[in-house]
Amino acid sequence: MPKSDRNRPLHLLLTGATGFLGSHLLADFLRAGHRVTILRRPTSPITRIARFLPDIRDVPLTPDNLSLAFRERPVDAVVHAAGAFGRRGETAADLIQANLVFPLELLEAAIHYGVPRFLYADTVLPPGVSPYALSKHQMLEWGKKLSNRVGFVNLRLDQLYGPGDGEEKLVTWLLQQMEKGVSPIPMTPGAQERDFLFIEDGVAAFRTVLNKLPACNGFTTLDVGGGHPTSLRQFVTLLRQEFERQRNRAVSSQFDFGALAYRDGELMHPNLNLEPLRQLGWTARYDLPTGISLTVKSYLESSRPIVPHRMGSS
Repeated sequence: MPKSDRNRPLHLLLTGATGFLGSHLLADFLRAGHRVTILRRPTSPITRIARFLPDIRDVPLTPDNLSLAFRERPVDAVVHAAGAFGRRGETAADLIQANLVFPLELLEAAIHYGVPRFLYADTVLPPGVSPYALSKHQMLEWGKKLSNRVGFVNLRLDQLYGPGDGEEKLVTWLLQQMEKGVSPIPMTPGAQERDFLFIEDGVAAFRTVLNKLPACNGFTTLDVGGGHPTSLRQFVTLLRQEFERQRNRAVSSQFDFGALAYRDGELMHPNLNLEPLRQLGWTARYDLPTGISLTVKSYLESSRPIVPHRMGSS
């Protein structure tokens, strides 16, 4: 198949549409005029995507109807953004099912129905740091194995953040703790770096791949980050300062850096290579201060229930 024509509407099959990344991808795909089919578990909340439901094909994900998503019309690309992070009490078996078994079944179905491209939302975390990272790495190995039959594009995303992120995720949790005045807030020492990636830049990476990367069999890895690795401690400090600025009052919470130990095998420096993605025309548009400002603004404008959570890193 030749290089994608950016002006030609595509039929995209999207997983994880009800999540943080997936909902932003869905909005972007529809703005671009693409047809979108989503695979959604019947129990998944639709709060993030309710306004889009009239404009998409919504296929309930059950063991018996995975193939339904492929049969109505040819699919130009599968975009797999679903996953389980292990922050909601999932067992190791749950993570294997969500992050390995399901995407492998999806990949095999895509190959069976002749889909030319499979875009995979991966993580920069090494496999030994958490069960989540291990299960993602195991699926990646299958992607490499089967890439002789489909174009498998692996997007290695660093720490995504932005408006609408989940309440169990780092940035939203920190904002909640500061809003409640919790003190001390237990943290790791905070020296680990992340190349924090604003959600709109993450979405733009997928858009760039669909528009610019030729659709052909083989395996491609693209690193995606903000371009400026920052320590967790520095990020938290910037987040606090912006939260205080927009609320126009000081935060009483104190961060206890070092109260939590680093995870075994913690990634201390992401060491991303952004050049291959930049060569396709992508660039990060949002610097850290701008991304943090937009995130805090969105948080303060929204009404969020407060969910207690203890967390020290991504």
